[in-house]
Amino acid sequence: MTHKLYCNKVLLSDHARGRLRIRAPGMKVKTAQNAIQRKIAAEQRKGVRTDWDGAVQVRFDSRLGLWAVCYALLEGGWGAATIFREGWEDDLEECIKYQATCDDQLICEMAIKRWGLEEQVIQALENLTGLQQALFKARRMQEITGQKSGVPEEIASVRIILKQLEIIYGCKEEAEQLYIDKIEKLRKKIVKEGAEAE
Repeated sequence: MTHKLYCNKVLLSDHARGRLRIRAPGMKVKTAQNAIQRKIAAEQRKGVRTDWDGAVQVRFDSRLGLWAVCYALLEGGWGAATIFREGWEDDLEECIKYQATCDDQLICEMAIKRWGLEEQVIQALENLTGLQQALFKARRMQEITGQKSGVPEEIASVRIILKQLEIIYGCKEEAEQLYIDKIEKLRKKIVKEGAEAE
C-alpha cells in the first residue's frame, strides 16, 4: 500500500532559515514556505518520487535560482533541510552534502575545484592504470577460476575521471562527436566484415 504525502505545510529547519537569510536577504520565511509548498504540490501532481534518501528537490524561486531540499515529516507535511542557489560554486558543496539531485557534471566540477586540475589529471592516469591492471588480472584469473577481478569497479572509476577530463580540457562536445563518429566507423567495419564472411 502506498501513501501519498500531501503538501499541507512546509517547515524550514534552522539551517534552511539561515541559508534563506544569506541567499535571499529580503525574502520572508512565510513567503519561502508558501512557494516551496506550491512547488512540492505541483511536483506531486506530476508524480514526483523521492530520491533514495527520501528527499525531494524543488526550485521555488526561478528569478533568484533558489532550490530547497525537502523531506517528508512524520507529523505530516514537508521539512526543508537546506536552501541553495543555482550556479553558486559555494552552494555546490551544500547540494552534494544534502544529497540533493546533482548531475554528474556538477559533482565532477566540484571534484576539480576541490582537488585541482593537475591532481585530477594525475588521478586519471592512476585510474587508467588501475583498469589496465584489473584487465590483466582478470585475464589471468579467468584462465584459472573464471572470475573477473575488479574490472567493473575500475571501469566506473575511469568513466568518472573521463567526465572530469572533458571539463578540464573543455572538449565535451568534441569528444561526444568523435565518439559518435568512431561508433559509426566501428558499425561499418562490422557490417563490411560480416558481408565478406558470407
